Amino acid sequence: MEKVLVDLFIVPEENLAEFMEAVRTTTPFLRSLPGYVEGWIYTKESGPGHYNVVTTAVWTNEEAYQVARQAAQEEYRRINFCPQDVIKRLGVQMERGEYSRQVY
Repeated sequence: MEKVLVDLFIVPEENLAEFMEAVRTTTPFLRSLPGYVEGWIYTKESGPGHYNVVTTAVWTNEEAYQVARQAAQEEYRRINFCPQDVIKRLGVQMERGEYSRQVY
């Protein structure tokens, strides 16, 4: 069963461009990892609710996700990138959900 990460963000409008740049810093590396299926960045255009950015990443299975998670942490250290620092500095609120995905 595929493993899906869904991250919900509330990003202050004045920090949205910088936040999106930070998100895009990591995506090429994630796409290169074994077991990566797909990922999307959604930006809110209209509707109720507070979340204005949603990201998803799909991995072939739990094992691929765990390997990718470790590889991402190592890569972030190598390039001196700390997502938690970016989130804090830009005043972003985040909520993560981990899901399994299957065809219905």
